[in-house]
Amino acid sequence: MNALWKLINYNRGKRNYAKLIRYIKERKVHEHEWLEALKASTVPLKLIWGQQDPVAVPVIGRALLEYRPDAILCEIHESGHYPQLEVPEIVLREIQDFYQVGVAQNAKNGGQRRD
Repeated sequence: MNALWKLINYNRGKRNYAKLIRYIKERKVHEHEWLEALKASTVPLKLIWGQQDPVAVPVIGRALLEYRPDAILCEIHESGHYPQLEVPEIVLREIQDFYQVGVAQNAKNGGQRRD
C-alpha cells in the first residue's frame, strides 16, 4: 500500500486524485450498458472480491452473478478494495487456478468457444 501511495503522490499526482471519484457517477450512467455487455459476454469469468471493501461492497460481487451465473466468485475475507496489493499471493493463486482450469476445459472442448 505504501508503494501505491507513493505512485499517487508522484509528480504532484495527488492534486488530480479527487477527479478519479467521477467513476461513481459514470457507474450509474452506464450501469445498464455495462451489465448487458457482461451478460452477453461468453468469456470465462472469475470475480475476485475483497470482502472488506467499503467501496465495492460484497453484495455487488454477488449481484453480478445474476448476470453471469456461470462466473466464479472468489470472496477474499481478509482483503478490502485492493486484494491484488493486500494479498497478492492469494490473487495470484486464484488467477493461476482459473487459467489452468480454463485451459484444460478449452482443450477438452477441442478449442471451441463456450456459448
